[in-house]
Amino acid sequence: MASTRQLIFAIVVVCLVGLTMALPAGKDAFLNDLD
Repeated sequence: MASTRQLIFAIVVVCLVGLTMALPAGKDAFLNDLD
């Protein structure tokens, strides 16, 4: 079942990339809300 393993790996990579790109914006918004 290499295809399933590759599919899961691809989803994890996409999620990690999305989080990495979204974290700075989310952090800035969170800090702005605190002020």
